[in-house]
Amino acid sequence: MIFLNPTVLLGLLAAGIPILIHLLNLRKLKKIEFSTLAFLKELQKTKIRKIKLKQWILLALRVLIIIFLVLSFARPTLESVDIAAAASKAKTSSVFILDDSYSMSLINDNGSNFNKSKEIISTLLKDLHEGDEALIIQTTNPFEKNELTSNRTLLETELDLVEISKGKNRLPESINEASKYLSQSQNLNKEIYLFTDLQQNTVSSDFEFEINNLSDARIYIFNFVNSDKGNLGITEFSLNNQLIEKDKPISFSSIIANSSQKNVESIASLFINGKRSAQKSLSIQPGESELINFETTLTEDGLISAELTIEDDDIIGDNEAFLSLLVPEAIKVLLIYDNQSDAAFIESALQNDITKNKIELSKYSSDNVFSSLISETDVVIYIGEKIKTAELINSESRKNLILFPPSNSNQNSYNGFLSRINLPNRFNKIELRDNTIQFDEIDFKHPIFGGLFNEDEKPSVNSPSITKYYKSSSNLNGKRIISLIDKSPLIYESSNENITMINFNLSPVLSWSDFPLKSLFAPIIIRSIFYLSSSEALQKSINSLEEISFEKNQFRSNIISVLKPSGKRDIISSDSLNTGNRYNYSKTDETGIYKVYDNINLTTSFSVNHYNEESNLAWSNEESFTNFINDVSDNIIFLNSNDNFKEKINQTRFGTELWRFFLILALIAAILEMIISRNTKKDLADLG
Repeated sequence: MIFLNPTVLLGLLAAGIPILIHLLNLRKLKKIEFSTLAFLKELQKTKIRKIKLKQWILLALRVLIIIFLVLSFARPTLESVDIAAAASKAKTSSVFILDDSYSMSLINDNGSNFNKSKEIISTLLKDLHEGDEALIIQTTNPFEKNELTSNRTLLETELDLVEISKGKNRLPESINEASKYLSQSQNLNKEIYLFTDLQQNTVSSDFEFEINNLSDARIYIFNFVNSDKGNLGITEFSLNNQLIEKDKPISFSSIIANSSQKNVESIASLFINGKRSAQKSLSIQPGESELINFETTLTEDGLISAELTIEDDDIIGDNEAFLSLLVPEAIKVLLIYDNQSDAAFIESALQNDITKNKIELSKYSSDNVFSSLISETDVVIYIGEKIKTAELINSESRKNLILFPPSNSNQNSYNGFLSRINLPNRFNKIELRDNTIQFDEIDFKHPIFGGLFNEDEKPSVNSPSITKYYKSSSNLNGKRIISLIDKSPLIYESSNENITMINFNLSPVLSWSDFPLKSLFAPIIIRSIFYLSSSEALQKSINSLEEISFEKNQFRSNIISVLKPSGKRDIISSDSLNTGNRYNYSKTDETGIYKVYDNINLTTSFSVNHYNEESNLAWSNEESFTNFINDVSDNIIFLNSNDNFKEKINQTRFGTELWRFFLILALIAAILEMIISRNTKKDLADLG
């Protein structure tokens, strides 16, 4: 047995006070003359012996009362594992790991698990003594640089600022970081307090802790498992269209999952720029998911915010998802040619959309074009083979290219050009003198044909007559759109690291074919432009707390800012430039649409969504979780937030305290002293 407050034992000296008082109050009994009857004298002697015995018992009880009270305040303790650590002056290092993932927002009878966790941490912080130190780690951001501190005010301020996050729960990494901090601490008591709902997806058997066998540390786990809740979560939200145009249909898909143990009903709603565009009712059984599709008409251009929401349930952090689209008011098309006459039919095909301000056309000879023109263009149409490769691929930004050979194309020159833009296919120039070749197979499922034909009828095309074309002499590295009857591709889609292309293996002039005169020519050119520009329409999407980067050449000024969904604006400084000449941005703690500005001009946008695995309400049991963290410490204690957790912590920290037992003994001794004292006074009165 040890004493947590050993200095109080000095109070045992007070046990001598009742003895001193007893000795001072000793007095001889008065002699009283009785009759000569012998039996009366014997009776008097018997009573005096009883009184003296009671007085000695009273003295012992009074001494015991003082001893028991002193022992109670000295906090006697049994079964301490480490006597040094259990000493009253032993300092403690505590790391509080708070699961701030959105599954902890689940509400029970005592409020949300997250708020209850913060309340318990606040209580434990108040119990810190002088010289104790602590640290708070959030599981969605465990690598934020911090250190153990004895400043309780600072810790309480940090705790107040912690809010629910929609980022990934990095529980193993958080435990690993806590272990590293404690391994460097010199304090005798080392403790990890873990507040989590023990989701199965956070427990990875493959994770290797850097600090193993931290045997002198205790891990207290406040388990907030809830198995009777219902929750639907949006696990996927995607755009179906590969071709996006204003005033045309646009389609979205979503997967909504029910990982809880009961059926959940809800309503899913699609909002475009804040306006409800579609909605559907849901009823999903436990453990199942449902694919839902929404279709609406895109009535606006510019920045398009698409938001999917479902009704509030037990966990609201996974009830919304976002996509960001940037649809230009007019697509910037740069028409480059080696021979100006080769561009006549292309320009004519675009004229209708130019008139409607859907296309903004610029024309340049390949001898006069320069790289900045290309980098500022949505789609480049090039009819030729002379342009310098650097003009097309000098930038890291992705380019969209529609490619035609020139009317006076040379086979070697054309293949050389294709090779320089990293298209390895080899082509032979075919010239038919006595006959022509026609279309054979057409991929009507390709997006450029979407909406061109009646869906209820089988599409048919009047094939042009072709006399000159390029035929592939090797296996085509690309996606065929239209093939000729000799099985060679006439129009195909290809791409490499920086360029997405629609390749036409014939020149758009009548000396090669009558294709420019066919009704399909203009639509296929225009649809190719919209298809390629649509590849840039869907903006980047990341999970909360992930980092995103932007190419420096996207911006003309040095004043770059990000407008967050809440309306807060962050400035991106040149210090965030990485070695790849890209700006990094990591303050993605909010979900929604982020807008990126170059000075005052909107340049791009991106969406931030919740980490969908947090929707999974499958819980890990105490045994499997103990096995998971057993490498860190085998001193693991599970606590219930509704019980007297402070008492259990003290028992495991110091041993089983006996102060209550000694306090009860002192109370019993006091009661006995009162009873015997009254009885003794009565006996003395009878003698007097």
